[in-house]
Amino acid sequence: MSTVSGEGPRAGFAVGFACTIGPGIVSLIPLAPVAALPALSAHFSAGPNRGLFAQLVVTAPAAVLVLTAPFSGWLAERLGSRLVLILSLLLFAVAGGSGLIAANTAQLVAGRLILGLAGGGILSSALALIGANFTGNKRDWVLGFATSLSAVVAIVALIGGGLLVDAAGWQAALGLYLIGLPAAGMVALVLPPSPAQPLAERRRFESRTFAGLLPILALLIISAIAIFMPSLQASMLLSERFHLNGAQTGLVLSSSALVAMIAAGLYGWLRRFLSINQVFAFNALCFGSGMIAIALATSPFVVAFGCALIGVGGGTTEPAGASAALSRMPANHHGRASGIVVSSVFLGQFLNPLAIAPIRQWGGLTAAFLGFGLLMLLLAAGLAVIHRRKR
Repeated sequence: MSTVSGEGPRAGFAVGFACTIGPGIVSLIPLAPVAALPALSAHFSAGPNRGLFAQLVVTAPAAVLVLTAPFSGWLAERLGSRLVLILSLLLFAVAGGSGLIAANTAQLVAGRLILGLAGGGILSSALALIGANFTGNKRDWVLGFATSLSAVVAIVALIGGGLLVDAAGWQAALGLYLIGLPAAGMVALVLPPSPAQPLAERRRFESRTFAGLLPILALLIISAIAIFMPSLQASMLLSERFHLNGAQTGLVLSSSALVAMIAAGLYGWLRRFLSINQVFAFNALCFGSGMIAIALATSPFVVAFGCALIGVGGGTTEPAGASAALSRMPANHHGRASGIVVSSVFLGQFLNPLAIAPIRQWGGLTAAFLGFGLLMLLLAAGLAVIHRRKR
């Protein structure tokens, strides 16, 4: 894989933006249809399973992404990360935009499943390109910017998708996926070709090297479970404890996304002072403190504060995991390492309900937030002790 240093100011910005535009628009996969779900469900489905069908539309791409992202990373090594990124962006536009003309549920769900495949290809190849084109603290800044851009796109998707639905119906929101077409064109113009690796290099994959990633992957999965506590669990707590409506709930939960956007943008600055291990310890401290604040909250404002604390950790978790994987794995394995990181983050999203359900059934949502929050504080203390011993 060719390496572009990206050290010059103009080259660095152009290449960095081209590498991050893909991860930025992947956040559209679950969020673009959110505002359209009631109308979409009414159009395609009837009866008591309408809500289940709507959930399937949102979650189906993520399931495919978890399974296929490692393969996409291997494909990036075989064909070149730039080519895989361009093809994945084109597939993203076609699969996502197919909802504009979907005539039945089978066509709609099929398009969503292919969209998940495209998302895995985008994230894996883009992270590999960041690893190839940037090193050191500049790589940390670019990884943080990628996560920050995802948060910006998420906010725009929620607002813009609602406006499109009100103006032109539920299908209009799915037109947001067509942004993959100009994004593919920009990547093709800005990034130089990245040739495929020789077969000998692809085969030189040491299991011992991969085993070094396992602690990072475990931390990513646990952190991802915590990241989705506001959206998957706090929304129900707000309804049960404070009886907020949908708009009020969304306003409270948005504090997590807004703070995550800021924290991710500052990740490069944070890495000047903290090691990767210290970043994960800091994140666990934020997760634990935020969840305990939510558990003990006596007003929605305290819940918003707890969500904001979780957002601090959420904004820096993904760039920290990607940075650790790219620095620990040889350059010829960046594609597979990136794919595994992507799968770990999305796997945490799926595990959240399963991990929280036993505590919730025993003591309710308050016990779930309090129990998981205490576990995260213990994790933070353990990581701090490990760091001190290493020093």
